[in-house]
Amino acid sequence: MLEDAASAALYGAAGANGVMLITTKKGKSGDAKVQFEGRWGVNSREIPNYDVVRDAKDYVTHLYHSLYNQDIYNNGLSAERAAQRTNPRIQKALGYPVFSTPEGELLFDANGNFNPRATLGYMVRDKQGNPLNLLRPDNWEKEIFRQNTRQEYNLSVSGGNERFNYYWGSGYLNDEGIIDNSGYKRYSTRLNADYLAKSWLKIGANLGYSYAQSAYPEEQTNNEATSSGNAFYMANSMAPVYPMYVRNPDGSFAHHPTTGQQIFDYGDGQVVPYKRNFMSLSNPVGDLTNNLHEFLTDLFTGRWYANVMPLKGLTLTASLGLTVDNTREHSSRSSSSASPPIPVVKPNKRLLQMRSLNQQYLATYKTSWGLHSADFLLGFERYDRHTEELSANGQYLYRDGVLGGEQHHQPAQGLR
Repeated sequence: MLEDAASAALYGAAGANGVMLITTKKGKSGDAKVQFEGRWGVNSREIPNYDVVRDAKDYVTHLYHSLYNQDIYNNGLSAERAAQRTNPRIQKALGYPVFSTPEGELLFDANGNFNPRATLGYMVRDKQGNPLNLLRPDNWEKEIFRQNTRQEYNLSVSGGNERFNYYWGSGYLNDEGIIDNSGYKRYSTRLNADYLAKSWLKIGANLGYSYAQSAYPEEQTNNEATSSGNAFYMANSMAPVYPMYVRNPDGSFAHHPTTGQQIFDYGDGQVVPYKRNFMSLSNPVGDLTNNLHEFLTDLFTGRWYANVMPLKGLTLTASLGLTVDNTREHSSRSSSSASPPIPVVKPNKRLLQMRSLNQQYLATYKTSWGLHSADFLLGFERYDRHTEELSANGQYLYRDGVLGGEQHHQPAQGLR
């Protein structure tokens, strides 16, 4: 900790409250010490959701009585007339049919009782009556959140003697996240060594390298808390009556005939002839599956120092710090995540390189006499930082897949 005149002399007003110097792990004198640490866990939601209606039948029943009471108390209709009006209004209120009933039967009788012969799901047919798609509600919260694993392993070797100490450590971390295409993976290693070459000379180095891969889906932060692409918001808000996936008549998942990509229901009336009355044009699982956003980072940090003590109380220190950060950002948005499911990939790439060099030269002198003491500090520090950035984006690069079908090419746009 540098305080008072020492911090002010080196860092000016920025160090008025003191400067804290952080050091990494070092070896201790004695026999070599080998340590291994392993941690394993599972990601899960810490705070459970509110007690909400999760069953399609319960939800539709509550909706029926809400619409029925509206006609009775607000519109002044008779019970018989209100019952007649309410059944067809259910689908209009939701935008989707949820249950199928035998021909000529209603979902609710005149007393508001649910039809016991109604079945969950609805078959979409063409004009000739041929089945096209089966609509079946999905549990959006269950489909969005994953109980993925988190594992971390660290190995270190340290030791030393009166003149030399060392520490070497390497680690691996893999956190698979709580939603698809999210997570963090890192490989890291560090070497720290100090050597007392002479009674008046001490040198040392602290070197570290890490490679990190961060899958970072877009629209999942607090800034987009109510966005239609926010998986957390949609999981908490979607009624248990809407399908997430487009299904074939036999109930299996539908896939694009050319690319083989799974087709998601965005509730916009493009794939199936119905529109959601809540958050149409949205499907976070479709976005998470078909879109990519990741950061790949190579990071090197190094510090070298030398302490020279030519006179009693006088210490001369030279220190060099180097940081090299190479980060690549990749993102790709596919229109297969929107309807109609015709893939039109829109890739974006950004390359960012940062290099910084920190030079610090200090001369400190400490002396004391009687009940008095004095510290003197003379220092010079220089910080150089250089950044380079290259980015490119494109759109409509291909359509109907790469391997077949009609292709459309357009030069990348926005290169700088």
